[in-house]
Amino acid sequence: MSNQAGAYKTVDTLGKPQIDLILQVYDGVIAELISARALYEQQQYTKGYDHLERAERFVTHLYTTLDSDAGGEIAQNLGKLYAWVIGKLHEVQATKERARFDECLKIMENLRAGWVAIKAGLAQSAPSTGAAATTGQLQVVG
Repeated sequence: MSNQAGAYKTVDTLGKPQIDLILQVYDGVIAELISARALYEQQQYTKGYDHLERAERFVTHLYTTLDSDAGGEIAQNLGKLYAWVIGKLHEVQATKERARFDECLKIMENLRAGWVAIKAGLAQSAPSTGAAATTGQLQVVG
């Protein structure tokens, strides 16, 4: 069954514009943080830790796919934010302090909203160019 799920995820990402893939990763981070916070509130730390680890993998993916050369200052600033979030996730793991979840969630939700605005702006400025142009423009900060 897990092979089928893996195949579905692969098919789900093929052909998507890069911005949609970025949003999908943000959705994953946010969902994992919400799940982890709920489990920590129930004092189910082992299960919550698993969700924190998944959230950290998503953020690490965002961090490692940044293109500092093409993205310049924006990519550098995103990298700093991602590193900050990863640090906060480690603090949650060490201290079980649930207030840090809200800090991380707020950052990730705000960044996601920024990407949604970028996507809307790209759709307005070049509706006839389609996904290929969108993908090319967003490789700067992946």
